[in-house]
Amino acid sequence: MTLAALDFTSDRVWVVHGAPAQIPQIVPLDDSGAELPLVVSLSGRDLRAGRAALAQVRRAPHLVSREFLPRLGQPCEWHLGRHRLSPEAALRIILKRLRPPLLGCRGIVMSVPGYLHRDQVSLLARLAVEAGLPIVGAVPRTTAAVLAARAADAVPCVHVVVDVDEHAFSCCVAEETAEEIVLRHRCNLAGLSLRIWREQVIRCAAEECIRVCRRDPRESPEADQSVFDQLDEVFEQCSQNRPATLRVQAVEWFQEVTVRPERAAGACSVLARQAAEAIRRCLLLADASHKEPALWFTAEAARLPGLAAAVYAVSGEQIPVTMIASTALGRAIFALAGRIDSGELAPGYFESSVPLPPREDDAASSHIASGRLQRFPVGDAL
Repeated sequence: MTLAALDFTSDRVWVVHGAPAQIPQIVPLDDSGAELPLVVSLSGRDLRAGRAALAQVRRAPHLVSREFLPRLGQPCEWHLGRHRLSPEAALRIILKRLRPPLLGCRGIVMSVPGYLHRDQVSLLARLAVEAGLPIVGAVPRTTAAVLAARAADAVPCVHVVVDVDEHAFSCCVAEETAEEIVLRHRCNLAGLSLRIWREQVIRCAAEECIRVCRRDPRESPEADQSVFDQLDEVFEQCSQNRPATLRVQAVEWFQEVTVRPERAAGACSVLARQAAEAIRRCLLLADASHKEPALWFTAEAARLPGLAAAVYAVSGEQIPVTMIASTALGRAIFALAGRIDSGELAPGYFESSVPLPPREDDAASSHIASGRLQRFPVGDAL
């Protein structure tokens, strides 16, 4: 019998599982990919989910259902022809895809976006149980990030955690005491969601394509989709301060364009300044506790163009920024499943606080990817 951890954002879910007290392994979910996109296609006779649906997001956006996780419990419906799809129905399709690789699992803990309220988390857990997934607990992603990060610090402290997904940009202040982690402040900004950052990078790529070949990929559904399909690679390359080469493919033409990191950061400069200001406010709240705060970015937030440089600019100092690797986050959630399975913790949703294990027992201690100042070059354009 195994345990598992599900990590949900508004746009994807991924899974790790394994035997208790062992290092969990990533479960391939979609065409051998680690992540299953939370997208459902309404075209055709049968509803399709995952990468097949994601391939229609820009080509035929009216044929897909997206961002249904933040809309759980709300009067919302997508419809096309004979298909009628509520957020709950869309999520059932996703959860059904998760059941086969998790057969035999006796306990699962979910991490969920911090902007979901308790009723939505309860509804998600109920839908998962109905789909045959034995959910025993849930925790906000920001709290899971602190669980993953705490082993890197010698003494308890205050953490500022930054996260982002397609629905919102999130910051939280979490205080670590000797016994527990307590969330003191949360800030969720839909106006700085990952979708908006992506639109700015798409505009940047389109402008470069126009400069090179006088063609705008946004005017061709196929070319627009080809740019969208490569955005993750663009964000990753630019976060490493390396240029990214895009292969823009339309029906009747093809063009390679290069997006340089300073151009991507410049396109997102307004967003970066607004996000940095939200982070600065959280740091001020953390400073009020008379403890030096630690600043952590999830892997998704760490890839936002120009954000770290903007944080340095508004704070006026070189604040160490550390990235929490996705594997560290998954293993921290998995460790929480082990604590519930052993009877150390009662099942439930750890919404505002979670008891801490002894520091030496933290399963995530050796799995944090630290990328201090060199990970986020100060030279990024603002």
